[in-house]
Amino acid sequence: MYGGLHALVWTGMPALEKLVVIRDPGIHLGIDFDAQETRAEGELGISIRLGTLIAVGTQLAVPAIGWLRRFMKRRRMPPASKAADNKAAEHPAA
Repeated sequence: MYGGLHALVWTGMPALEKLVVIRDPGIHLGIDFDAQETRAEGELGISIRLGTLIAVGTQLAVPAIGWLRRFMKRRRMPPASKAADNKAAEHPAA
């Protein structure tokens, strides 16, 4: 299992490094032969620049706001069949 975990981590790292900048990849896989059970633990630290955070937030917010506006507009409008029934009830045939 230890060798498979190493293969997984170090095969995935080059692909991850193509997507994001990793300044200091500090990955260490240790093994304790005296442990009674298998255990895994780890730490992850993420830092992001303010400009990047604003850019990502804007890219996510613009489509979300458009979707929300369309959703609210559809919710306020009555269904087409009800609108036709209401018009017929208001103006009965003579």
